[in-house]
Amino acid sequence: MTRKVLIVGFPGVQALDMVGPFDVFAGASLALSAEGIEGYQSVVGSIDGQPVATETGLTFGAVKLPDPSEPTDTLILPGGRGVHAARQDSRLIDWIAAAAPHARRVVSVCTGAFLAAQIGLLDGCRATTHWAFTDQLAREFPAVEVDPDP
Repeated sequence: MTRKVLIVGFPGVQALDMVGPFDVFAGASLALSAEGIEGYQSVVGSIDGQPVATETGLTFGAVKLPDPSEPTDTLILPGGRGVHAARQDSRLIDWIAAAAPHARRVVSVCTGAFLAAQIGLLDGCRATTHWAFTDQLAREFPAVEVDPDP
């Protein structure tokens, strides 16, 4: 069975935070297919289905984020300079909060931890983020045990 990986895109996302995980799952799929095993299908999704412009101006095609109750194997929350504006987008935050319980696993990359923390996903958990933002994460989300030097 092909496993679905959904990378949540938003304006100002860091390209590496999307491309890195995408390439890892694509590489795993290639290795699995060589063994006759189905792998992963990775897609970038945005709240309105429009292309996602990164903080450096690269643009990635995106599908509209699916019904949040649709099962997902891996939900990836990337970071980037746009993450703080994304946190103010109630449509996006509400979608993430509704989708997370239906994902087998939720992963944040770098400052994507702010998105996970905002919906309470990291409450009571040990977490980290980009070193320049660990103090902010700890200050804004005291229920999260922030590790500044994992």
